[in-house]
Amino acid sequence: MPFGELILLPLVPLFQAKFPDITLNIDLTDDVVDMYDARVDVAIRAGQLKDSDLYARKLGQSPRVIVAAPAYLQKHGTPKQPEDLTRYHKLDLNLSRSFRGWRMTQDGQALQVSIDAQIKVNNGISLKHLAMQGAGLARLTRFIVDKELQSGALIQVLEQYNSQEFESFYAVFMGKRDLMPRRVAVFLDFLTEHTILR
Repeated sequence: MPFGELILLPLVPLFQAKFPDITLNIDLTDDVVDMYDARVDVAIRAGQLKDSDLYARKLGQSPRVIVAAPAYLQKHGTPKQPEDLTRYHKLDLNLSRSFRGWRMTQDGQALQVSIDAQIKVNNGISLKHLAMQGAGLARLTRFIVDKELQSGALIQVLEQYNSQEFESFYAVFMGKRDLMPRRVAVFLDFLTEHTILR
């Protein structure tokens, strides 16, 4: 959903102006859809891809960051090191495929901090809104919170312990380029050209 809302949907008017004869049917969900059953031309997948007979094109990647609302930090203080996280409310995803815990780095060593989240939701947009409302600390992919970090609506914490773990995004599709419908090839090329993640 975050990729769809923040990256894909803003590109739709440009795609429509460039290719007015192509009809887009967009379904935003964080569920992993069976492309064959649902008759989907292109799906956007995040994270490590499982082995399958599908093809994929990498669209970019974005680092993960831990954020909180200024009011929450003002009331509860700012965590200084990973072990401080036990004293804070944490927000997390409830997706069964998501990793349970936050990967960090301390003294050059990889660290996996176990997170017992007080609130869990099924998508990053909702997670961002909860963090903005002061419900606790959230770990999100950077592009989801870029505007809020720039405006000061959210503040990044524990930056020095950021593991530099990146979440990768892929366009997944069926069949080689010379076998796919032209509309799919055009859409994939457009998406690759215009998707900018940092």
